[in-house]
Amino acid sequence: MTDTKVRPAMAADQPSLEHLATATGLFQPSEMSEFSAMMDAFFAGETEGDFWFVGEQEGRIVSAGYCGPEAFADRVYNLYFIAVEPSLQGGGHGSAILHAVEQKVRAEDGRILIIETSGLGSFELTRRFYRKHSYDEEARIREYYGPGDDKVMFWKKLS
Repeated sequence: MTDTKVRPAMAADQPSLEHLATATGLFQPSEMSEFSAMMDAFFAGETEGDFWFVGEQEGRIVSAGYCGPEAFADRVYNLYFIAVEPSLQGGGHGSAILHAVEQKVRAEDGRILIIETSGLGSFELTRRFYRKHSYDEEARIREYYGPGDDKVMFWKKLS
């Protein structure tokens, strides 16, 4: 396992989080304004119940996760973002973040954690990661993100 130190994110982490989002290819440069706005709202205290975790290694942010409650569901949370620095993927950093998220959701009396990802072949390792952590594929919305790019939804009961 990794020597990642997981902690809640701080506003000063925002540039590192933006770098992580682009370095992993999860967000294209044209989408970064939406990602930055999401972080701005969080750090301004405008998102009730949401939380960010970052994973640090030798003082550098190498992983992150962002999660929040679903508005119209009973104690259901959605993991909106999870990423690991590309050169460190497969080293346990994502597992450390996911474990911290699951612990926090349980502490908040959350019942279920859902995760959405792309159905493209380039996301197969991502989907394998969720299955490895006992998430089940629950739904697939064909061509959601674009032609040939399904939205794949995973879930796990936490309580």
